[in-house]
Formats: sequence, C-alpha cells, structure tokens
Amino acid sequence: MLCAGVAAGLPEPFASLYSDTDTVLSEFQSLAQHHPDLLQWTPPDESTTPPSAFQLGVATFSSRSTGGGVSTSQSEVDARPKLVLVFSEHAREVITADTALWLARVLVGAFHVLQYVAYLLHVLNPHPDVCVWSAGETLDVESWSQMRAAVSAMQASLATATLNVTAPSDGKLSDWARQLLQRVTIVMIPVEVPSSRRAVEAGNTCLRKTLTGVDLNRNWPVAWRAGGDRNAEEYGGPAPMSEPQSRALRDLVRGLRNVLGYVQVHSGEWAMYVPWDHTKAEALGLPADTHALLNLLNGQCQCTRGAGGSASNYLAFGTSMDYMWHGALREESHSLLVVC
Repeated sequence: MLCAGVAAGLPEPFASLYSDTDTVLSEFQSLAQHHPDLLQWTPPDESTTPPSAFQLGVATFSSRSTGGGVSTSQSEVDARPKLVLVFSEHAREVITADTALWLARVLVGAFHVLQYVAYLLHVLNPHPDVCVWSAGETLDVESWSQMRAAVSAMQASLATATLNVTAPSDGKLSDWARQLLQRVTIVMIPVEVPSSRRAVEAGNTCLRKTLTGVDLNRNWPVAWRAGGDRNAEEYGGPAPMSEPQSRALRDLVRGLRNVLGYVQVHSGEWAMYVPWDHTKAEALGLPADTHALLNLLNGQCQCTRGAGGSASNYLAFGTSMDYMWHGALREESHSLLVVC
C-alpha cells in the first residue's frame, strides 16, 4: 500500500492515518511530563559525532507506589521484572510507532486522547462484523467489549503467575494497567530508527533499512551471515553489531536487572513468534508455559504462532530475538508481528 508510489511530502495514506515521527516522540515527552509517577522518557539522539553520543529514545513505565498511596523505594522499583518492547525497527512499518503510542496512553490512563485511533480502525478494520466504530467517534478503550474480554481472560492465568496481577471482575483496563505497573517495569523503544521513519514520511515509502543501508534485524551475532548484496533488503551490515542502534539496544538490555522478556513489534502479518528465527527448530529451554501463553493470546488475535523459522516458513539470520534468547536473557524472548 505505502510502496505503490512516491510523492513529494508526506505520502497518502500516511498523512491521514499515521502519526509522523516528531509527533510520536513529542507525545511521549508530553505523557512523561503529565505522568511523572508512571513514565520517564529519554529522547533519542542519533548523532555519533562527539560530544554527542548515540541514544535510543526510551520510555520507562513503572509505578512509584505499591497501591493504597504507599510509596516504594527506588531500589524496589529497580528490582522489578522488566519487559522490553521495541517498535519501528523497519522504517516502512509505520503503524508500529503508533501502536507504541497507543500502548503508552493505555498504560498511563490517557484514554481521552485516542480519538484518532477510532478513525484509523474505522477505515482499516478487518473485522467490521466484530468491531464497528463511526468516523469521529470518541474512543474510550474501556468501553470495548473486546478489551474487557481480553483483560478478563487473563485473570485465571495471571492469578497463578509469580507476578500476581489479577484482572478485576469487570475487566476494567485502567485497574489492570495500574496493578501491572506496580509489579513490572515496561521499557519501550517506540521508534528505534527515527531518521529512517522520517525518510518514509518524506516519500521514500519502501524504505526498510537504516539510512546507511543495514537491516537492523539481521545485524545481530547469532547466525549472522557475512557478505551479501549491500542493496539487498536484508543486508546485515559489514559485521555483527556494526550499527549504533544494535549496540545501543544490546547495552540497554544488558544494563537492566531481572529482564522478564523481549518483544520486537513488526507489521505485515498476524503472528507471534518465539525462537528460533534462523532454523526451523524451536529453541530448547523455553519456559514451560510458552505454548499456553501463545494459545491464550491467540484467543484474541487468531494468528500464526510458534518458532519463527518453522511457523513462518521463512528463515531470518542475525535477528535480535535469537540473540536475546541465545545468551542475553535466557528468559522468555518473543518476536511479535502485528498488523491492523
């Protein structure tokens, strides 16, 4: 759809359906300013020229209380399990940055600013018989029957989990989000490569890679492939971890304590993948409840699921998911593909 043509300025349908990169980043800044008890924001800096140092844009969500108005110490907050979510790694997958922004608003309770999502879903909704909105309708995600059902469906599973996050009987999302952030820290990179996404906005609508021509999701050490055509869509760079974005993400995850999971959010298909990407085999040692979790989530998305290389019939070499599972985390590592 976006690759059908290139025009001067912001291409359609981008301009009418998606937020531009500067808007996404400024919205994260605004959310952090209005919800300092739940969100800290570090803006991106893509400069590699001293004295500047390359910096990913990172949003960290965690409640400063344990409920009932009781504050918690910084050391307790730091010790909480971490979930790392990475969006917009491939520039042309523009919807993923908007997905990050939507999730950020849900986590801090800023539902009133979601009206544009109602319009987007009204236009692109793939299941009009299930979900129907009228254009311009004010959106309150807590009123979605699907959202209430999804949150309530998690209750039985989460009640027995070590996180002890329970969904209330009415499935109210704000209560669930508040409980979640009292127990888990969510570390989110909403736009991994702002410069490439801006290039898409400027008309280079088919751009997948960085402006230096590297596919970041082929730039990681596990099963990285040397050589290849530099113009190929999946060119993995001159060496593993050659790109500052890859190194910055690696260092970010390494610097976190108690990382519970790693999720790469892409668009292009309905799918949920776990390691491995580079072979058809499923990684050994995945948590015992991995398939139960995938099946639970599948009740909402009805999508392809399983080991990436096997479920997708497509092998990917040098991916971040395989790297995180191979040695960086050794916990549950997911690569999640979404599409609206």
